[in-house]
Amino acid sequence: MSIPPSIPELKLDVSDSDSDSDDRPLNVDMQNLKLGSTSSESISSSLSVSSSSSNLSPASAHAARPPSATFKVPLPPNKTKVETSRNVFPMLGGPQRAGGSLPGRRKVPLGPGFSPLDWARLTMSGQNLRGVPQLARYTLEDVAQHKKRDDLWMAIQGKVYNVTQYVKFHPGGAGQLMRGAGKDATELFMKVHPWVNIDSLLEKCHVGYLVKDK
Repeated sequence: MSIPPSIPELKLDVSDSDSDSDDRPLNVDMQNLKLGSTSSESISSSLSVSSSSSNLSPASAHAARPPSATFKVPLPPNKTKVETSRNVFPMLGGPQRAGGSLPGRRKVPLGPGFSPLDWARLTMSGQNLRGVPQLARYTLEDVAQHKKRDDLWMAIQGKVYNVTQYVKFHPGGAGQLMRGAGKDATELFMKVHPWVNIDSLLEKCHVGYLVKDK
């Protein structure tokens, strides 16, 4: 708090000769009195401002502050990795996708005991799934003689298979398998499910090799 200036003294002009008289008016220095009044008002105003400032609440004091430049904190870079098809399982268009976009890819319900696991057990059982004593060479004319559901042969990638026992295990159903009956079904096979390892799937059904002529 600032120290208020001293208030000038009031000068009373009283003569010695009349000191005992109460009836005479006092001569007051009005100029000094006016200055004293002004100084008093200044002091009162200063005290009033100081008192008002000290009574401001924190919120009011903050609002009374002059606006300052805003400071924006920069956001961290976006490090989210975009998911690609190679990181997705099942893969887009892969064999595990039920709704793949490849043509002709339709699964049918298989009966009890005809799941892929059941087929794997059958191939390891020692049962003769070929139907022939040994491997041989066959032409397309030879393969065409086996195009019935109970006697079904087909050629895939230069090899001839007897798929008669596999009809009930085929995920696409017997009708789809019959499309390649008695002919070279390589193109059809690659169009529908090129990811399937035919050598592993039908190893026990391999009866020979496809040739142009014997």
